[in-house]
Amino acid sequence: MRNRNRVAICSMVFMSIGLCSPSTACVIYPPVAVSFPDPAFWPVDALGHVDIEIDGSGSYDTDPGSPECCDWGIDYHDWSVWATCGSGWITWYCNFPYEPERSCVHMRFTCPGRHYVWQWVTDLGGTQSEETQSYVWAFDISASLSQSVIGVGDTATLTMNYSPYNLPGYEKLTLNPWSVGVIEVLQGAQVVIGGADTNEIWALPGPSTVTVKGVTASPIQGVLYLQFWPDGATSPPCTTYNGNSVSVSVVGVYQIEVYASQWYQVTGGTITVLQGAKYTFRATPNPPGTIWPPQRPVWMLNGNQIGAAGDTSVELTFDSVGTKTLTAKCGSADPGGTVTINVILPVLNTVEYRQNHVLYNVATPEYQRNPSQNEPGCWTVGTRAEARVTFWHSSALTYPTGNIVVRAETSGDSYNIEDWGDSAPSTLGTNWTSSVITCVAEGTMNGTVQYRDYSAQWKYK
Repeated sequence: MRNRNRVAICSMVFMSIGLCSPSTACVIYPPVAVSFPDPAFWPVDALGHVDIEIDGSGSYDTDPGSPECCDWGIDYHDWSVWATCGSGWITWYCNFPYEPERSCVHMRFTCPGRHYVWQWVTDLGGTQSEETQSYVWAFDISASLSQSVIGVGDTATLTMNYSPYNLPGYEKLTLNPWSVGVIEVLQGAQVVIGGADTNEIWALPGPSTVTVKGVTASPIQGVLYLQFWPDGATSPPCTTYNGNSVSVSVVGVYQIEVYASQWYQVTGGTITVLQGAKYTFRATPNPPGTIWPPQRPVWMLNGNQIGAAGDTSVELTFDSVGTKTLTAKCGSADPGGTVTINVILPVLNTVEYRQNHVLYNVATPEYQRNPSQNEPGCWTVGTRAEARVTFWHSSALTYPTGNIVVRAETSGDSYNIEDWGDSAPSTLGTNWTSSVITCVAEGTMNGTVQYRDYSAQWKYK
């Protein structure tokens, strides 16, 4: 009695570990191999490789699992891959050897394309499934700009590419919400992103181009995201890594500065300078510290372009009196910076003759602008002529102007004064009347007695 109990217990143990033989009435059904995801979409990395995980744990056995049929359940998985380009291979099995059934597999493909994955499973009874074929779409997605820095109103070309071109899905181009108002995207002349209606567009995959236009100079970059969405997908595959973003900076002119012993900001103002004066002007970008786009900025004087496109500074000599308007712009729609330049020519204010023979009843200075006075001077034979002059103008100079030299002239010098020399360099300040400038003749008076007209001209040394 005791022995029979032991045999029964043993028999139950054997059945519990599946060592029984199925009855002749049992119908054996093959298992079914299921791969997920199928198809699988994954972007290549910087090397053009795809490392992807395929899960076969959804595979199942169709046997009813009765005690008479003990092969219920999947025993192990077999995998095979084939690359349509480059190469492909299985790199490792998930959690192997702790999960020896190999229900999850990692594989690598080395180029964009549609690659093949086969799986078949074997149940606990040794019955094998049919081979299941699934696909891995390894794709390359890229977006590139013809230039990453543009002026206000200027454009750049955005080129979008996919590989392979027969991807079953769509591309999506999205504008970062923070970038609204900084850039727009156009197809032809139509604004398709950045306007009031939308911040994204859809298109079939493949090579295509759109135009990116700079709207406003801003420290915020215009950022566009390119993604691939498979047919029927509610989200792009691999959201974190799938997508190629491009950034564009929109730059304008921040201000115009002029150099007069140091840099002065003059945007929107008016400066007064001497005729013949030479000044250097420079433009600074908006936002400050950014680089200029190619061929920007552009300078215009009274509406006419000066210098070369892309000159950040210009050197100007003002040869004629009058009002000039200097403008620097960065882009076709950039308001830019403008400065008004008033060019003046000062006049003689006083002339005082030195080393002369003082004439009776002639006041000093011999010439005076206001009140008007114009008296003769008289130089003695053999003396060296000398004149002291001052200048005046109704408009004050904005900046002191140095290296001014004055040369006196008298008619008929070849028979009277051999030549006049340049005065020592002087500075004309921001207030009139100017300081006294002394002119000395290089030769001495000869014995010819003649009447001569006197004038004084200034120039820059």
